[in-house]
Amino acid sequence: MTSYKEILDKITFSFSTLHQYEQCPYAFYNRKIDGTELNEGNFYSDAGGYMHDIQAQIFSNQLNLDDALDYYIENYDNNVCYTAKQSTMDKKYEQGADYLAALDLSELDNYEILGVEKEVHFELQGYKFIGFIDLLLQNKINGEIILIDHKSSDHFLKKDGKPLKNQLSNFEAYSKQMYLYSYPIYQEYGKYPSCIVWNHFYEQTITNIPFVKENYDKTLNWAVDIIHKIYQDEEFAAHLDYMMCHVLCGYRNSCEYVKGEE
Repeated sequence: MTSYKEILDKITFSFSTLHQYEQCPYAFYNRKIDGTELNEGNFYSDAGGYMHDIQAQIFSNQLNLDDALDYYIENYDNNVCYTAKQSTMDKKYEQGADYLAALDLSELDNYEILGVEKEVHFELQGYKFIGFIDLLLQNKINGEIILIDHKSSDHFLKKDGKPLKNQLSNFEAYSKQMYLYSYPIYQEYGKYPSCIVWNHFYEQTITNIPFVKENYDKTLNWAVDIIHKIYQDEEFAAHLDYMMCHVLCGYRNSCEYVKGEE
């Protein structure tokens, strides 16, 4: 076992923690072992997070849908502080406004809302986990549970149901996230979700896949395997990727590996 075992034993894991390790072990080390605070946000997390917050308010009845667009416009600058290319910022702003203007909640009459930003706690082989489910619905007629995640990314699948090449890594990663969430859902409700849904709000499109028990089992094994790798890792080497290292990573302005590239 690594010399960091005492620190790792205190961690409550999450999908984002495991995903961060897969993307860059060094970023994981900074956040979870060294305890270094993230020193830089980015436009994409600001804008996407703001849209998540508005949708949470809408689905929890804290914000009337008729008022959502005005709320979005009036509070945008206070919530989206980082910048990107002007054309990108303009596009995302307009897409967010278009989504809220077109949002129709009439179908919700057929569902009971089981949770909005629902916090879940569970354990896998003794490792503690936490998660936050964007939206959890149950069909009032057949009792089926629908697991929904709001996504700022583009849709994942082609018309034939196969992942788009440029979205394959996102699809695989976020499928794992949803299958992880299916574990506490089963613990609480005694059933798995019938389907997994991603609401790509900027595109106003939906990715919908059926729940597959085999993929669920593989995901639970994946989560434990990643934790074992973390415990065995003694180097936590950086994985250099331009978009992650120069735009998205919260350590991009202090990372010695990025500075070494310059």
